[in-house]
Amino acid sequence: MIERRRLTRLFLGVLAILGLAVGPAPADTYVSGTTFVARGANTTAADIGLVQCSPTPAPSTGGACIPWSGGGGGIEVVDAVNGHDVAFQVCVDNDGDGFCGGLPLVAGCDDFIVFSHFDNGSFSNPLAAPTAFKSGCPGGFRGWVVFLCQGAHVDTTPHTHEVTTGTITAAGGGGPSGTFCGTPLGKPYIHTSLVNGCAVQGTMTTGQPMYQLGVGPVASGVPFSMSFSVGACSSTTSASASGTISGSCFAATGSGQVNGRGFTFVWAGSQMELTPVGVNGAAGTLAVLPDAAGGQSCATGATRFVVAGVLAIT
Repeated sequence: MIERRRLTRLFLGVLAILGLAVGPAPADTYVSGTTFVARGANTTAADIGLVQCSPTPAPSTGGACIPWSGGGGGIEVVDAVNGHDVAFQVCVDNDGDGFCGGLPLVAGCDDFIVFSHFDNGSFSNPLAAPTAFKSGCPGGFRGWVVFLCQGAHVDTTPHTHEVTTGTITAAGGGGPSGTFCGTPLGKPYIHTSLVNGCAVQGTMTTGQPMYQLGVGPVASGVPFSMSFSVGACSSTTSASASGTISGSCFAATGSGQVNGRGFTFVWAGSQMELTPVGVNGAAGTLAVLPDAAGGQSCATGATRFVVAGVLAIT
């Protein structure tokens, strides 16, 4: 139930994304926020969302991806309305799964996560952040993934946090980590060339169990099917896909069709990237996880997965 609620809220966050692109820069602009957090009594009740990284001059949505190549030892966020009083989270994706936080796919490669806000109401902005992956870990995006946070915070005086528009830049250094926004739960970051995207949420089922690499049999040409509900699009409210998949959980390839439009895909970590086949193919980025609420696990063999993300459906 917790996993399904988390993906439902993730789906609501994805609705804010109407177009995606590649190419994060050392400094970036942003619009709105796609992460919601509620914190009180030194505990976090909700922490869900995502960030979509775009190249300049197009703003990113809900945060930004700032490469280490820009230099510096921290992150500074300046909001058009709130100035430096911004709650945000900075992540280094040590295990390379396309998520910030959550259980690591590689043992010992937990993501580095620091926060700009404290329960006493003060801010640490600029915020010092790690400048390299943890030793021995594969790593994902080679830099900082910044999630801007909206929501409610109860400290000495209950208050809300808002995000409007602003800039995110690499700073020479920064202050210590606080406690807000959120807990180190997994939230995805997306960087893809997809345009005209529709937010989708649904399930994927496979014709035989999929296992973690080295745990069980490797799939070869196994049939799969997906069904989605669709948001942020006026042309359709549902979609379905089918095809074949080869490999293991979090490390597989395959091909298929969604609403009759062909695609190939690479499933690496928790992210599945769809590449169109032909002029009218399908493209997208999906977060794919075993349906833990339904008792599914790649450690024992999973045939049902929950998916959420963005697809180009015309």
